[in-house]
Amino acid sequence: MRAVWRIVVLLILSGLSLQLYFAARIGLMRVVAPQSTTFQRSEMARLVREQGRITWTQTWRHKGARSV
Repeated sequence: MRAVWRIVVLLILSGLSLQLYFAARIGLMRVVAPQSTTFQRSEMARLVREQGRITWTQTWRHKGARSV
C-alpha cells in the first residue's frame, strides 16, 4: 500500500512541476522575446507544404503595445 501512495504522490508532484515549468516559460516570455512559438513553427511548415514557399515576418510587441 505504501508503494501505491508513493506513486500517487510522485504523479501529483510531476503534474505540479510541469505546471510550474509552463508558468515560468510564459512568465519569461514577458521579459525575453521568443524567436518563435510552436504554433508559428507548425504554421510555417503548413505553408511550405501547401504553397512550396513561405513569406513570414514577425514583430514582437512589448507589454502595452496594441496591434492595429
